[in-house]
Amino acid sequence: MSTPHRSLILTLIATISLSAIASSTYNTIHNRFGALLRPGTGTTLSDNFLCENNTSSLPLIHTDSVHVTGSYRYVVRIANVHNKPHRSYSVTLSSGKKTRITNPQCGLVFNYSDSLNYCALMMQCCDTDPSDDISNVRTMTITLHRISHGTDSIIATYSPSDDIDLYDGLNAIGVETSLTHTTILAGCKRLHPVGEANITAPAAPVRIGYITGPGASTRVERTVLSLPEQQTQIIPTDWTTESLSSHFNNSHDPLEGFYSYLDRDTEDKWLRLGGRYTIAVVANQEGNYDIIYISGAQVRKDLWHTGYLKGSLTPTPFSGTYTATWIDATFIPFTLDVQASFTESSILTIRFPVYRSQVRFYRRPTP
Repeated sequence: MSTPHRSLILTLIATISLSAIASSTYNTIHNRFGALLRPGTGTTLSDNFLCENNTSSLPLIHTDSVHVTGSYRYVVRIANVHNKPHRSYSVTLSSGKKTRITNPQCGLVFNYSDSLNYCALMMQCCDTDPSDDISNVRTMTITLHRISHGTDSIIATYSPSDDIDLYDGLNAIGVETSLTHTTILAGCKRLHPVGEANITAPAAPVRIGYITGPGASTRVERTVLSLPEQQTQIIPTDWTTESLSSHFNNSHDPLEGFYSYLDRDTEDKWLRLGGRYTIAVVANQEGNYDIIYISGAQVRKDLWHTGYLKGSLTPTPFSGTYTATWIDATFIPFTLDVQASFTESSILTIRFPVYRSQVRFYRRPTP
């Protein structure tokens, strides 16, 4: 274990094959917008859009389940149906009284740590002279907000003038973070840089999402998260050791349970084990299985916490055989020809045939 390889459970060769590829994750109607669609929160699906009508006096924020660190690019293609000239829209105040809002806003959130600490990029269209159709000029303003400990500060204001829909059509709005700054992007038909801000890529895991301001009625066509080479995807789940134990004690699925490291057969010049893991295999709502990290990480053990997603299993037409995703020790997902199988429901074998390697886990009693 002292050999200076990158310890993933997949390293050098696999890393090289991915080094020039930036990965992108899309939320669209084709995956029902992933975690952004949350029943009971007011979001609905209509045609090809994720829709939300905000009648409250507070902004509504929906974040994805993916956590990211370091540089990333995030784009939301969104329309505000409540963006018509000479119109105002009713909202209900916390006191129960109603008021009306003109020129409601919508946009995206990024570097989201919690509801009191995040950044927001808000689009708003206004008229210079609403009472005079001849002299009136309709414009868009994009404001960059930093919310810190619940205090909202406007960091910058941008006024894009080209390739922007000023009414209720779709616009794309985005951010591209780096170690030195954040680039603001916007456009109707394609993205254009509209400015830069002194906001740097996060060092700790954050989330991204979209925001519907008071009085706005949004239609999201898609969101795109793009990560540079070897970027991380930290995906916490709601599972704990205790909740998994309770679930398994009431489960009749023979594959569900806790599994601990048994042995490995790996080509060390290509693949190295990132720890002697204990994991949990649990069915999810899509009819597949999630692999949940419990303990045992040796590489980046300070970043791995119980409940993080470690991979997934998808059934194939062949009994007991699954295609798999494995998230390595550095949080890079590997999917290239990864396979998994169960032997008598007690041994889980994960194979990486491209790298002539495999790792086995044995099922252990539920505590």
